[in-house]
Amino acid sequence: MLEQAVGTARGHADTALLEANVEGQDLRIVVIDYKVVAAAIHRPAEVTGTGEHTIAQLIEAQSRIPLDGETERCLSCHGYGPDYVIIEANERPGLANHEPQPTAKRFIDLMFPQTTI
Repeated sequence: MLEQAVGTARGHADTALLEANVEGQDLRIVVIDYKVVAAAIHRPAEVTGTGEHTIAQLIEAQSRIPLDGETERCLSCHGYGPDYVIIEANERPGLANHEPQPTAKRFIDLMFPQTTI
C-alpha cells in the first residue's frame, strides 16, 4: 500500500513527504520565519450512529466533514456508502439477528485513515 501511495504521489511531484503514525495527540504547530505563530490539537471528526439515520444524515447533522467525492471514495473502499445506517455501536455478537456494526470512531478511522491515532 505504501509503494502504491508513493507511486501516486510521484505522479504529482518529484518528492513526497512520509510521516510516521505515532500514538498520542496530534499537535499541529505553524512556524513562520522561525517563530511559532499558531498551535492546535487536531481532533478527528466523528459521528455517532443512531441506528436510524444514514451516514450522510449523520455527517450533515453532526460533523464538518464534506460529503464530497473523497468522502464517498473512502466509504466505498471499506464497503460502505452514504446511505449506510450505523446500527448500535456496542452491540455484542450473538445478541441480535444481524452482524455487529462498526462504532462511529471506527467508521471515521476507516474514512480518514491518516487521522488514526
